[in-house]
Amino acid sequence: MPQTLTEIKEELAARGIRPKHTLGQNFLHDHNQLRKLVAAAALPAGALVLEVGPGTGTLTETLLDAGCEVIACELDRDMAAIVRTRNAHRMGAGVGCLTLVEADCLDGKHAISAQILQALAGRPFTLVANLPYQAATPLI
Repeated sequence: MPQTLTEIKEELAARGIRPKHTLGQNFLHDHNQLRKLVAAAALPAGALVLEVGPGTGTLTETLLDAGCEVIACELDRDMAAIVRTRNAHRMGAGVGCLTLVEADCLDGKHAISAQILQALAGRPFTLVANLPYQAATPLI
């Protein structure tokens, strides 16, 4: 089940992490909004989803619980460590699994990073994300 706001704050405090506003970090935590976001994406069973900026992984976990294969790209090492720890049992490729790419989602200002392209392996995907402001325009 995705984290509550209290759980997110406790996780960050326990690790001595503060949100990096320079990276546009903010955290989805409302379970109703998470469900609505995933429902609005109208993802078929086993859909391949690219999530940019998973933060602590609340949307990631909601997508995985919905039966998606998720490729999550996180620039912040601290946040990537949280996602990796919380989803260690789901790491890998395939339906219900997570591939975590620890890198910038962009190569330059207008191209998706080579690491993401490699993880996608030319497969069709759906972008479902609480996008960091700086990445939104180039990605969309």
